[in-house]
Amino acid sequence: MTLESIKNISVCIPTYNCDSTIEKVIEPFIQNKYELIVMDSGSTDKTLEILQSYGINHHYHPYETHAQQMNHTISFARTDWILCIDSDEIPSTEFMNAIEAINDLISKHHISIDTAYRIKRIWNVLGKDVNCMYPCSSPDYPVRLFNRKCCRYNDAPVDDKVIGFLKEERLQGSVHHITFQSIDVMKLKLNAYVERLLRYKNIKQSRLKGVCSALGAFYKWYFVRGGWKDKKVGIITALYAGFYSYKKYTCGTEKSR
Repeated sequence: MTLESIKNISVCIPTYNCDSTIEKVIEPFIQNKYELIVMDSGSTDKTLEILQSYGINHHYHPYETHAQQMNHTISFARTDWILCIDSDEIPSTEFMNAIEAINDLISKHHISIDTAYRIKRIWNVLGKDVNCMYPCSSPDYPVRLFNRKCCRYNDAPVDDKVIGFLKEERLQGSVHHITFQSIDVMKLKLNAYVERLLRYKNIKQSRLKGVCSALGAFYKWYFVRGGWKDKKVGIITALYAGFYSYKKYTCGTEKSR
C-alpha cells in the first residue's frame, strides 16, 4: 500500500473478481490508516482498477489453496499483528471500533502474542442473511486476528484454519460475508470446491454413496441446521450442500484444476 501505516495491525486481503464488494471492505481500513496487503490471483473484472483508484499496489500470486494464499500474503506485512479479511467480508462500525481498541492495547504492550481473536461472520446468500451455509452455521467465528510470530494458517488444502495460539478471545462487532450473489456463482464455486477437494483427497467414487450422502446433506442443512428458516434461499443452500456431497463421490478422482 502506498499510504504510510501508523497502526500496529496489518490487514491482509486475498482478492479475485470481487469488484462488487471490495470497496466496502477496504474503505474503513483506509480511513483508519491501516496497512493493506492485497494479494490478487488473477482478477479479470474491475477489482484491480478499484484498488488502483485508492492508491493500493496489489501483489500477484496464483491461487492453489486458501491457506497458502494467506500465508504468502502475511509474509509481506510490516507488522507482526495480522488481520485476515476476505474480499467479500464487509466490516461493521462496531467491528472497526474493536480493531482500533486492540490496536491501542498492542501499542501499550497489553496483549500477549499467543492470543488470537475470533470474529463474528454473518453469511449473506443471494441477498439474504442466512442461518447456515454449508459447511458453516451463521454466524460463525473464525480466528482472523493474530500475531504471526506464533500463528499461521495450517497446510490443510480444504477447511484450513489458523493454528499456534494458546489463548483466544472474540472481537465485538461483525463482518458481513456477501457470498454467492447469484445462482451462477454458486454453481461455479461448487464445481471449484469439489475439484479442489478431489485434487487433495482420494475419495472412493460411488454413485449410490453420492445419492445417499446428498439426501443426508439436504436433510441436515435444511431441517437440522435451520435452513428452513431462510425459506426459498434455505432450500437453495440445502440443495447446494446436497449437490456438493453428491459430486464429491461421483466426479472422479482426476486432480487437475
